[in-house]
Amino acid sequence: MQVFIIRPFGVKNIQNDKTGSRVDIDFDAVEEKLIQPALQKLGLKGGTSGQIMGAGNIRLDMFEKLMAAELVIADVSIHNANVFYELGIRHALRNKRTFLIHNKTQKLPFDLSTERYLAYDSNAPEASLDGLTQGLRETLESAATSSPVFLLLRNLKEQDLDLFLPAPDDFAEAVKGAEEGHDLGLLRLMAQEVQDKIWAVEGLRRVGEIQFRQKDLPGARVSFEALLQKRPTDVAASLRLATIYQKLNALSRSDIALERVLNQADLSPDQRAEACSLKGSNAKTRWVNAWQSNADIPLSAICSGHGDEALNAYMEAFASDLNHFYAGINALALSIIFKELAQMLPQKWQDAFESPKKAADRLDALKEQVNQLAGTVGFVIAAQQKKLQQQGKKDVWLDFTLADLICLTAASPGRVESAYRQAQTHASAFHIDAALRQLEMLQALGILKDNVASAIAVLKKSPGFSSAPGGQEKSKPCHVVVFTGHMIDQPGRSSPRFPADMEFAARRAIRMEMEKLKADYGESLLGMAGCACGGDILFHEVCEDLAIAHHIYLALPKEAYIEASVFRPASNWLARFHQLLGNAHTPVRYLSDKKELPDWLGREKTYTLWERNNLWILQNALAMGGSNVTLIALHDASQPPDGPGGTGHMMEIIGQNGADVRILDTGRIFGGN
Repeated sequence: MQVFIIRPFGVKNIQNDKTGSRVDIDFDAVEEKLIQPALQKLGLKGGTSGQIMGAGNIRLDMFEKLMAAELVIADVSIHNANVFYELGIRHALRNKRTFLIHNKTQKLPFDLSTERYLAYDSNAPEASLDGLTQGLRETLESAATSSPVFLLLRNLKEQDLDLFLPAPDDFAEAVKGAEEGHDLGLLRLMAQEVQDKIWAVEGLRRVGEIQFRQKDLPGARVSFEALLQKRPTDVAASLRLATIYQKLNALSRSDIALERVLNQADLSPDQRAEACSLKGSNAKTRWVNAWQSNADIPLSAICSGHGDEALNAYMEAFASDLNHFYAGINALALSIIFKELAQMLPQKWQDAFESPKKAADRLDALKEQVNQLAGTVGFVIAAQQKKLQQQGKKDVWLDFTLADLICLTAASPGRVESAYRQAQTHASAFHIDAALRQLEMLQALGILKDNVASAIAVLKKSPGFSSAPGGQEKSKPCHVVVFTGHMIDQPGRSSPRFPADMEFAARRAIRMEMEKLKADYGESLLGMAGCACGGDILFHEVCEDLAIAHHIYLALPKEAYIEASVFRPASNWLARFHQLLGNAHTPVRYLSDKKELPDWLGREKTYTLWERNNLWILQNALAMGGSNVTLIALHDASQPPDGPGGTGHMMEIIGQNGADVRILDTGRIFGGN
C-alpha cells in the first residue's frame, strides 16, 4: 500500500499563538519519532515530496503520489503554503483516507478548523505513537469520506486512477512480448518488479490478466493479491481474484473476496451481477461435491442445502443485470433440476419442508419460476444476438447459452443436437469442456435424459473436444532442477576457483547428482540454467547424456552473451555453446536485448541485469514446478562472494523460496583430484 506524507521540512522557528513566544519545531524529527514508527507498526512504508526532488518533473511526480496513495498523512501544524497546497490537491483528487496531525502551536486556518486531527506534542512526538497508530488503522479500515470537497459536492466522483497513472509504453510492450513467448517466469518477475512503481496497479493488472489467460493461476493470484494490497477497493481485481480462488479450489477465500465486493455501496449493476453469479458458482460447486460421489445421486442432491444457496445467488445476479445471461441460464437450470427432483422423489421433497403445503407451494413456485426464466433468458439472448449482428461480432458463450436454453426447454432431441452442432463451430476446448460439465451434471442427476444425451454426443465428436479434464491434454507433473555454478577461470586468475583442468571432476559430480534425481523423478525431470562456459554448459551436456529435458536461459542476445559469459581463448567452450543452442529439442529463452535494465524499471541503483537474470530463471522454475524445485550449485564457499547475480545470489534467492538446495563443494571435489 502506498503512503504519502505531507509535512514541512527541517527546523521551523514559529510563533506560538497561545504564548506569543517563538519556538523551534523539528519536523524531520516528528517524522522520525512519530510518523515512521506508526507506519512500521502497521507494516506500511511512506515517503515525502522531498524524496522526488531529484527526478524529472517534481510537480507531476507529486500529483501522481497524491493521487495514487491509499493513505496520506498531512502535518498541518504551521501555516506552510506547500503543505496546504498539497493537502488541497489530495482533497480534490481522493475522497478517503487523508489523516491530519497537528501540534497546536498555531491555530488552524478557518477552512480546516472543523476537520478531525490527531494532536501531538512537538517536544515529545513519540508520546502520541499509540494514538497515531490506532487512528491510521481506523482510517484504513473505514470507508468514510474524509475530503471536505467530496463531502460538500455530493455528486462529485473519484476519477479512474488508471486513466491518470498509466504504465509506460515500454512496459506494455515487454508484457506483450512475454505473453507471445509464453514466458510465465518473466511475467511473474515483472509483477514483482512493478510493485514499487507509481503505476503499479495498472502494471499488476496487465500482468495478472495475461497470467490468468495463460492459466498460470498461482502467478495470477500473487499479482492480484499485490494489486489489492495497493488498492483494497478495486472491484475488478476482487472479482478476478475470486474467480482465481474458485479455480484453485479455495472456495472460502473466493467467498471472502466476493463479500468484500458486495459490501461496497457504489457497485454498478453488472459488477453486482458478476459478484452474485460467482457466489452462486461457489455454492453450486459445493452442492455438486456433496452428491456426486454418493450412490443415490438424486436423493443426495435434494438433501444438500448448497443447491438453494446457488439458485438464490444466481437469481439475485440475474435480477441485478438482465444482460448477465450466464446467471440467467444457471438459475433456469437449477430451477428445472429442483422441479424435476421434486417430481422424481416426492416424499423426500416433502420431508425437506415443515409441512406438505409448504413443499407443494415451493414446487408450484419453481414451476412458475421456470416459465418466467425461460422466457426472459430467451428474450435476453435474442436481444444480445441482434446487437452482435449489428456490430459484426460473434460470442461463442452466447451461442452455447442458447444451446443450453434449447436443451433445457425443447421437446425434440433433434432440435438440441442441431443447436449444439451450431454452437461448437467456433468453440475452443475450453468452451467445449465448460458446456460438457453442465450437461454431465444433468446426466448424473437423470434430468432431461434424451436431450442431454444428444448434446453430449455432439460435443464429444467436436474437433475441440479433449478427453482430458479441463479441456486440455494433461501435462506430466514437472520437477525442475535449476543449476548454478562458477564459470571456468579466466587465464591468469590470481585465486583459482574453477581451473580448466578440473572440468572432468565437475562433470562427474554434476552427473552423479542428476542420476540420483532421475532415479527419484524419472521423466518428470526438467533442467534449466544459463549457458556460460563452465558449470552451465557441463550441466546441459549431462542432461543431454542422460536424456533429461532441459531449457537454456540467456540474459543477453547470443553474441553479447558469448562475449560476457562464454568465450575463453584456446578452448572449445564456444563450439560446445553453439552445439547446445543448435539442438532443436532444447528451448532457448532470452531475457533482454541490451546490457542495461529496461527503462521502465527506472533508476535501480542496486539491481543488475545478472541479478534480474537469476530472478527470471527462479520465477520460471516456480511457474513450471511450483514447490517441486531443486537447486544444484557448483560452489566454492571458501572463496569471496562472486559479483551481483552470481552463484551465491542464486543460492540465496532460491533457498528463500523453499527449494531443495544441493551444493557441490568445489573445495572438496577439486581438492580430491
